[in-house]
Amino acid sequence: MKHQSKHTPGPWKANGRIIEKYDTGMGIGAFPIASVLRGYKQEENAALIAAAPELLEAAKWVLLEIANGHGAHGEPESALRAAVAKAEGASK
Repeated sequence: MKHQSKHTPGPWKANGRIIEKYDTGMGIGAFPIASVLRGYKQEENAALIAAAPELLEAAKWVLLEIANGHGAHGEPESALRAAVAKAEGASK
């Protein structure tokens, strides 16, 4: 399930405390889109930020499935679980 968003499209990747977008279509490699400048648990916070596009898409998908009277099982549930795992730093 893909929707047009106003933010930089994902996927994003946390590289230390820097959040990067990999532009595979234009051949320019990775470019930074955000940074956790200071504070507690910088890398963990960067992982959470990097997961934002996947979390948003998965949450929208699950809500649509529920609104349509379907359960949130199968692919929507898997997408949401993967996005949560990424947000928690399990997938770098």
